[in-house]
Amino acid sequence: WSATYNGPGNSSDCALSIALDSEENVYVTGYSNGTGSYSDYATIKYDSAGIQQWVARYNGPGNAYDDANSIKVDNIGNVYVTGSSVGIGSLKDYATIKYNSSGIQQWVARYTGAGYNSDNASSLALGDSGIVYVTGYEDNEQNKDYATLKYNSSGIQQWVAKYNGPGNSSDNAISIAADNSGNVFVTGQSHGIGTDVDYATIKYNSAGAEQWVNRYNGSANYADNATALTLDHSGNIYVTGFSSETLTSWDYATIKYNADGTEQWVIKYNGTANSTDAAISIAVDDPENVYVTGVSTGVGTGPDYATIKYSQTTGIEHISSE
Repeated sequence: WSATYNGPGNSSDCALSIALDSEENVYVTGYSNGTGSYSDYATIKYDSAGIQQWVARYNGPGNAYDDANSIKVDNIGNVYVTGSSVGIGSLKDYATIKYNSSGIQQWVARYTGAGYNSDNASSLALGDSGIVYVTGYEDNEQNKDYATLKYNSSGIQQWVAKYNGPGNSSDNAISIAADNSGNVFVTGQSHGIGTDVDYATIKYNSAGAEQWVNRYNGSANYADNATALTLDHSGNIYVTGFSSETLTSWDYATIKYNADGTEQWVIKYNGTANSTDAAISIAVDDPENVYVTGVSTGVGTGPDYATIKYSQTTGIEHISSE
């Protein structure tokens, strides 16, 4: 089946994140132009046959641009979304929302950074007992820093942890995951000293205290952009994105860390055209094989899908390009 949603503004509508529950219901969120409200969050539930069950829209207090970036569903059907939303007296804030299984809003938690500028939540993760973790960047007027938040089941902020990279410039957290012990892992892009942008991956404990930071700079000593992070059942952390390499432009670069933050391996993928290759998303299965997908320039074909399976020992099992 396919399901289409045209918002009340009959204009731009863009889904940016998707989630499933145990009954094969499908949830999507993103932004959708309203009537007189510019873009709003628009979160939709479909049943397993693709029949729309409900739509929940959110127009922030600034009645301007509200863009949802990430969605998760818990094991009893509550739905959580986060993104950026124009506030009153601030340009953009984090706005995180909980809906019940019927699409009724339970709470909204907004976060405004110190600079009252544009703050953007990019990703969320769920913990036990209704805990919600959110990450993105806070614009504090001088630069952008990672800002990672924990909310309790009522949407009350428990802590915020910030990270300013060694370059004291723009740092943008992109992806977040949490383990069963309440540890939180984030990754994204962070300016170094003389290295342009690097991967920067951080572990926080359940109280928001930083446990370790690992940075990755490719061989070209230029821009390296982490785009996604995931965990396996053994507590290992996997990060992917794209890295500047001296001879091959941008390549996929996928890294495995153990729970202590020790790098286990780094593996690159350079597409057939020896040009731009950018990994966008990552997943791990139960046997802990690693799957990465993104965009890769082919010979005479321009940008293609390129999907890779790695074994635990980083052996390439299969590459699929389309």
